[in-house]
Amino acid sequence: MAYLTPRLARSALFRNSAVRRFYVESAHFALVKGEFARGLATWELILATWPDKAVGYRGTSGALRALGRLDRATDVIENGLVRFPDDELIIAEAAKVAQHWGKWQQAFEYWQRIVQRPGASLEWLHHYALALITLGHFDTLDTLLRDLRPRHPDFHGFLAMEALLEGARRNYDRSLELWREFQRRRPDDPVGWEHYGRIHQARELARLEIDQDSNLQDEASPVTGPVEIVVIEDEHRRDLLMSFESIGRDCEFGLVQRRFGAEPLGLLRFNAVSYGSLISALAHRFADMGAPETTELITQPNGEFFVQDRRWGLGMHTFVFQGQQAPETLYTKLCQRVKFLRDKLLSDLSEGRKIAVFNSADITEEELRILYRALRAIGPVTLLNVRPLSSKMDGWAGTDPGDVLQIEQALFVGYLRRSGITQALTWDIAFDDWVSICTKVKNAVNARDLAVHDQAS
Repeated sequence: MAYLTPRLARSALFRNSAVRRFYVESAHFALVKGEFARGLATWELILATWPDKAVGYRGTSGALRALGRLDRATDVIENGLVRFPDDELIIAEAAKVAQHWGKWQQAFEYWQRIVQRPGASLEWLHHYALALITLGHFDTLDTLLRDLRPRHPDFHGFLAMEALLEGARRNYDRSLELWREFQRRRPDDPVGWEHYGRIHQARELARLEIDQDSNLQDEASPVTGPVEIVVIEDEHRRDLLMSFESIGRDCEFGLVQRRFGAEPLGLLRFNAVSYGSLISALAHRFADMGAPETTELITQPNGEFFVQDRRWGLGMHTFVFQGQQAPETLYTKLCQRVKFLRDKLLSDLSEGRKIAVFNSADITEEELRILYRALRAIGPVTLLNVRPLSSKMDGWAGTDPGDVLQIEQALFVGYLRRSGITQALTWDIAFDDWVSICTKVKNAVNARDLAVHDQAS
C-alpha cells in the first residue's frame, strides 16, 4: 500500500475525494490494528491536505486521544468546532475529549446537542448515559433507559448503564442481577467482572453498616487470636502444597501450608479478601497496589500492624506489633513488599504456575464461575474452591470430607468436614481434608497436562 507523504499531499493529483477516502480508510485501519503512531501520522497529513473537511479534525483528535495526548487533541477538536460548529461527528469527538479530561458537565452539554438527532448512534447514547450517571442525573437516565432498552434489547451498553444506575441507587441485589446478565452475554469483558466485584463489595460494606451495632462479624475479617501451628516435616506434602496459591478469603490455607513447612511468598496468603474486592482487583490487574497513594497501615485491636489497599480493602497481616518497629520504616518496606508480591502473583497467574485456592463457604456457583473467568482472562489458571460439606449446593457431588468435584477443565470444588474457624473465632483446621483435596486436584491437573502434552506430540 502506498502511504501519504508530504510531497504527495501537495500534489493536486492527491486532492480528489476518492484519494481522500482511501487514506481515511488507511488511517482507520491503522488505529484498529493498534498502530496509533502510524494512524496519527496519516490523520495529520489528511488534515493538512484537506483542512476544509471535518474528517481530518475528527480523526486526528481521536488518534491523539488514543495516545493520551489530550492537550493536542483539545486544540485540534476546538479548531474543528470553530470551522464546523454543527457537525455531529465533530461534536461527538469533542464530548469524548471532555470525558477523557473528566469534564463531565461539558461532555453532557455536547451530547445533548446531538443525541436527539435522527440516526444518533448507540455509542453516542451510551456515552450520554454515562455522563448522566456520572453527574447524578438518575431520573433522566431512568427515563432514557426505559425508552432505549426495549428498543435495543441486545445492546450491552444500555444493560451496563442500568446496572450502574441500580448500584448508584444502592439497589445492590438488582445491580448484581444485571451484572450477572452482562457476564452471561459478554463473559470475556472485564468491565462486567470489575463492576460485579465493586457492587458485591459495596453490598458487603452496606450490610456491615446495618449490622455495626450487632454481634455479627465481617466474614472477611482475619482471626486475630494466637495461632499455634505444629510443623510436620513431610517433604512430599510440602512439595504438593507449594504448587498451590491462596487468593482468599482468609488465612486458613496459608496455615495449612505452614503446618507442612511450605512457606511460599504470596500476595494474598495471609490476607482478608472479600469476593467483591478480589473480582475488582483482578479486573484492574491489581494496578498500583503497593503504591503509597493506595496503601495504608492500620493497627489491629491486638496491636499488630495490618497493611491494606484503600480501594479494594485487600488487607495483609504483617506479624509485626506496635513497639517492634517504627511505623514509618515498616510502611516503606511493606509498600515495596506488596509491589513485589503483586508482580509475582500476576506472573504466576499469567503462566498458570500455581493452582489458585479460594476458601469460601458461601460463594455461589455463578459467582465461582465469574471468578474463574476473571482468572482465566489473565492466564491458564486452575481454580480450586474449598468449602465445608455443610455448605454443599444442591446437585454438587461429594459426600465425604476430602472429596473433589471437577466443574470445568480447570475448575474444582473440594469439601472439608468443617470450617477452619470456630464460632469463638479460633482455628480448628481439618488438615487431613486439605491434603486429600490438594492431592486429588494436583493429580487431576497432572493427568490433564499429560494428556494435552501427548496430544500435542
